[in-house]
Amino acid sequence: MTASAADRAALVERWYAEGRYGPETLGALVAEGVVEGRLLFSRDDGGREVTAEAVVEHVRLLAAGLRAHGVGAGDPVAVQVPSSPEAFALIGAIWLVGGVVLPVVDSAGPNELRFILHQSGARAVAAATSWRGRSGVDDVRAAGFDGLVVAVGTDVPADATSLADLGRHGQ
Repeated sequence: MTASAADRAALVERWYAEGRYGPETLGALVAEGVVEGRLLFSRDDGGREVTAEAVVEHVRLLAAGLRAHGVGAGDPVAVQVPSSPEAFALIGAIWLVGGVVLPVVDSAGPNELRFILHQSGARAVAAATSWRGRSGVDDVRAAGFDGLVVAVGTDVPADATSLADLGRHGQ
């Protein structure tokens, strides 16, 4: 059974009333921690350091792109991408808009994806263009998903949105 938008809204309202949920998203709290100097994030990628502020800016741009595509609070977003800085930023963007991250194991093919996406009511899917000899983007389309597909990687199909283009929507 897929939860309706009204069911999700009722759940959020109940959680607000019970004090379990507030207007702050996890992404917003992380961003606040960076701005206030409470969070340090850096990585060395071939001699390149990435500041916490740069990561937060990337997350904000991706979040704005998700919002531009209609993804918002309570919306499930399936993520079938390998662990990477891009995956981290994408997950942060989903949190920032208040979405629900729905992790999907990379071995799930079209049949499993069809079931997962239908049952969850996913609003969008992020999938790798190539991972372990398969295209997650192709598997998502073969599953019959016709919503927003964010392609992570190179050789992005014409019917998908690249991660870079999603970020440009946020500018």
